[in-house]
Amino acid sequence: MQNDYLDSLPPVMTEEEAQNLYGGWDSQSWKVLAERNMRLAAKIASSYESTTSVELEELRGVAYLGLVKAAKRFDPTKKYSFSTFATIVIRNELNYMLRRRKQHIYSDLSIDDQYINQRNESYEMQDFLPGHYDL
Repeated sequence: MQNDYLDSLPPVMTEEEAQNLYGGWDSQSWKVLAERNMRLAAKIASSYESTTSVELEELRGVAYLGLVKAAKRFDPTKKYSFSTFATIVIRNELNYMLRRRKQHIYSDLSIDDQYINQRNESYEMQDFLPGHYDL
């Protein structure tokens, strides 16, 4: 299924096509650059799939957003390639989304909950509060 999706995307831009695009850069060139590099964004998004619980479609959406940001900000007069620049921007966008979504690991705990450790000893959560000691 992943390969079917990638096959439906536009082909990757060749180096010659990129140089021609850079030579005639105008205010609409970023659209061509973004469209022809959708495979890059999809590949980067799929690399995040196994490390998060976020659905692949959402990862792709965020990756495409990063791709558009990269295409709009790209300066063809610089000495780096678009794919290098776009990879950084796409990964930053995905990482930012994951940080925003990240829930606090203890958000579902209550002070009235009980904790049972590996030795089957039971504690109440309030036992862990500072100043609460049974001596």
